Amino acid sequence: MNVPSYPQVPRSSQEWSEAFQNAQEVESAHVYGLEYNSAKPLITGESYVAIKPGGNRRDDPTTKDKTWVARTMKIARSAQYGTLVKLHWFYTPGEPEEDMAADGQTRKFIASTGSMELISLASSTIDFADVIDRVLPVVSMPLTSPQFPIISSDTLYFRDDFTLLRSETSGQVKLMKGSGQSICSGTCVFYGRYSPDKDILRFCLACGQWYHTCCIPLSDAQRPTLAPPGPGCPPQPPIPDNSNDLEPMFECKFTAAQYRLWKTLLQLPIQRGVHGVSYPLSFEYVVYDIRTQERNHGCPDDVFDFINHHLHVPSHLKDRADTFRGALFEMLTDDTYYDCPGCDSAI
Repeated sequence: MNVPSYPQVPRSSQEWSEAFQNAQEVESAHVYGLEYNSAKPLITGESYVAIKPGGNRRDDPTTKDKTWVARTMKIARSAQYGTLVKLHWFYTPGEPEEDMAADGQTRKFIASTGSMELISLASSTIDFADVIDRVLPVVSMPLTSPQFPIISSDTLYFRDDFTLLRSETSGQVKLMKGSGQSICSGTCVFYGRYSPDKDILRFCLACGQWYHTCCIPLSDAQRPTLAPPGPGCPPQPPIPDNSNDLEPMFECKFTAAQYRLWKTLLQLPIQRGVHGVSYPLSFEYVVYDIRTQERNHGCPDDVFDFINHHLHVPSHLKDRADTFRGALFEMLTDDTYYDCPGCDSAI
């Protein structure tokens, strides 16, 4: 009697690890999914991907209606198993519940997360690359710098430096300590916590710190405090009273109209969140670039071209760039500033 032979599949983390070590690392690969995907998405070593539950996934394989999210860390091709991938896992929005928290700090963090916020999980596994269903657009949110790009209400994101450690026995999770988890001042009414869907923040470039607007006093200033020009910045001309807006200003490449617009853009605060918007819409990155350009080089030759190149819209939202650009210019009417509690700058 002939007994059919089946390809051996790694059955433990050690066997998966050995299989990956014996494979040839590659920079990218096409995947087919558990159900053949004719699109064959291309993954790289830094792709965010959606994965359907299965027998060697991190959770219950019977929950077929679920989709897990992971980031590809490394890709390798094995002569025996085909393309393999090392995955770093995330909790999906709403997945970790407050009663899963091992302590009060973790419980409060879970309660603060946004409706589209992923949470990094201190867990990585190795699997067949074809378990990947599709590539996802995911954005990283830093809390130590003003470099969060513009996102839409349905864009997935995660906060840097926030990772949950899960107990394999109790299933409880605990927030691992990180250096960039706390914001605001010592008198913060939220004890340094940030709720992306609710809070409005202002950033002080001099202090390198985010503050809740409700935790800091209003300022009498008519404009934000700007850093002094850098040593290589050329002298900037005064704003002309009368000029031909169709021609460049004297010894400049920009017109007077563009120069006046640039000076108005410099009055924008570095803010995360917009009043009346229930997700972390932010133009902080482009405002940060405007401040950096002003300090190092002054007004650019073409202000509109500068904005287009520094709007920082993720690739999956490029078709909405005009809408976001319009929203940025609508913010030019906001002239409310706050006093930074760390250095008294107007922010």
